[in-house]
Amino acid sequence: MIRNIFSQRCQSCVVKTITRQVSTKEIPELTIPMKMVRNIEKVKLQKIIQEESQKQQRKGALLISCKNKKYNFYASGRFDPKDPKALASHGWKHRKSYIARDFFTFNAVSTNPALLPRNEQCTFSDLKISEEVCQRLRAVGIEQPTDVQKQTIPEVLYGNSVLCAAQTGSGKTLAYLLPIIDNLIRQRKHAPNEMCNAPQAVILVPAKELVHQLMEVAVMFEDLLVVRALAGGQHINTKLMYMKSEPIDIFIATPGAFKKFLSSGKISYSQLQHLVLDEADTLLDDSFFPDIRFILARMHVHGGVATDSRTSTGTQLNLVSATMPRDLQRNIGALISMETITTITSRCLHSVLPHITQTFIRVKKSDKPGELLKMVRQNVDSNVPTMVFCNKSATSYFVRQFLVENSIPSTIINSELRPQFREGKFHDFQSEKSDVIVCTDIASRGLDTIRARHVVNYDFPDFVSDYIHRCGRVGRVGSQGHGKVTSFISSNWEVELLWQIETAVRKKQPFHNVNANIKRKLKGVEG
Repeated sequence: MIRNIFSQRCQSCVVKTITRQVSTKEIPELTIPMKMVRNIEKVKLQKIIQEESQKQQRKGALLISCKNKKYNFYASGRFDPKDPKALASHGWKHRKSYIARDFFTFNAVSTNPALLPRNEQCTFSDLKISEEVCQRLRAVGIEQPTDVQKQTIPEVLYGNSVLCAAQTGSGKTLAYLLPIIDNLIRQRKHAPNEMCNAPQAVILVPAKELVHQLMEVAVMFEDLLVVRALAGGQHINTKLMYMKSEPIDIFIATPGAFKKFLSSGKISYSQLQHLVLDEADTLLDDSFFPDIRFILARMHVHGGVATDSRTSTGTQLNLVSATMPRDLQRNIGALISMETITTITSRCLHSVLPHITQTFIRVKKSDKPGELLKMVRQNVDSNVPTMVFCNKSATSYFVRQFLVENSIPSTIINSELRPQFREGKFHDFQSEKSDVIVCTDIASRGLDTIRARHVVNYDFPDFVSDYIHRCGRVGRVGSQGHGKVTSFISSNWEVELLWQIETAVRKKQPFHNVNANIKRKLKGVEG
């Protein structure tokens, strides 16, 4: 009996198994339309992107994006300076780094820090600039002051001597020029300056291109004030001999040229109220300071101290710079009391500008021309005005000739060009006659390059201060877009400087020991 029951159960199992197999075969095959498949894949992809976005939000903005993703760095990330392997450029001294063409990018993560936040915005009228001057500004599209202008204009109007140190492209020129012009216009209405060749304001700049640039700004007020310019060059003695005798309100010059005119008695300082050293970090270095010291001593400049609104005792001294001048006390402390100078600095002083995309590419030195050609050709096709920086004049000649031979028109600026050839080269770039300019660091300081949208460091600069100035050629107030900077890294010593720059960004700190004293840096004296 038991055997029969067992036999029946086994037969039942077999029957069920067979039934399942048969039923499985009878299920019809289902097909999904391709459109539905694509929609399903799209939903999956959106979900992945959303998850990644949520992860990034938890980490903050992506500050540094690298070819090797493990070196990516977010705003909330922490950097251990004791672990050099945390740098994306750590292994760049190894030859395999340029074989692999490694690269990383500092991403643009904010708006231009030179612009005032919405809740702090104001007008030039709010800063007590006269309506007459404000109308001229509105006529050229300038309506709101920048951060550094908001800080500096009231101090200069009040009569205080000022040291203004702010990142390049932040509007420093108008920060000192507007209050000086406003003061002189007010004075001219009551007591015009009738003494010949006795300017009430003198502005000194390190290069003749900056003299012409300042004149282009001052031309807005040429019917209200008499502005004259004097740049050095081979015809300086002729200019000295035939200088016209006339009343002058503002005199703009290079230090060497002004020293000659001052020594010859062609220029009087009896009416001087304002003295400006624009690009002060350069003018106070070992290259220019002998002339500056002579001028300060000869003109008895000892700094203006405000006594009441719009009046001061002594000559008001304004020092304007993109980096904080070092050894200021040692250089001019014997001539001017530093306690009389009000210091104004910007938030991004000595820092990598957060609104400019900056890419670093490890390349072999022999590959740089080819990489540059591809990059510049693409920029020309896309109408992107480009500045290519070289460390030496000889290299700039080679690069320019290389581009021309490859059917890319370009112009050139370096210190070896004769003044008559150099004059107008920058104007060709600004006036859209040329979309590519090859230059040395003579073009990295002070020039208002609002047209430039891409800086290429064909040669990586020698010093951090030079890198700061080069980056400042793009992303300026009034520029179209934020701009970008691309640097070729081909030598081991360039990697060492890059380590300093990348470390500062990962630590979210400004650069230390930014020295713009060119001669002293080359001698290796940091003093």
